[in-house]
This record gives sequence, C-alpha cells and structure tokens, in this order.
Amino acid sequence: MTEFTSNTATTFLLLPILSIFALNNNMDVINLTLPFVLAASCAFMMPIATPPNAIVYSSNKFKISFMASNGFFINLISVTIISLYVYFFNNF
Repeated sequence: MTEFTSNTATTFLLLPILSIFALNNNMDVINLTLPFVLAASCAFMMPIATPPNAIVYSSNKFKISFMASNGFFINLISVTIISLYVYFFNNF
C-alpha cells in the first residue's frame, strides 16, 4: 500500500486502528504495530512512496521502470527480514 500512497499518511491512518485492535484483543500493542511500522517504511519502488524517492525520480536520471524493478527486490528482502522477525521474536 505504501508504494502508491505516502508511507507517512498510511501509517498515520492505520496505526491507531491497529493499536485499538490490539488493545481490544488483549494483545501487546508493540508486537502488532512494530512490524507494521517497519513494513510501512519499506517503500522502495515508486516515486510517490517517500520524499527521497520523489527527489531521486525528479533528477530525471532514473525511470519508474528502473526504480520499480530494483525496488521490488529490495522489498522482497525487507519482507523476508520482517517476517523472520515476527516469527522468531513476536509472541502474540
């Protein structure tokens, strides 16, 4: 979702919902929200995702196809690391 919207806006909108969900289900808020925040900050593909991506794209040295193809592999690595963190260190 953060590839096509601002990651700050996405976090701002969804973090309170996840926090309330965790509290209502007697879950640790940190264990639920930390992976979400980490994942939201892993927006590497599209220029709209983060201001640094927009700055790089505005230099006209990189095309969206280049950013998307390289960002896809970085996203795969990020998803793997976050998934491993949740699997080994979170106990819901």
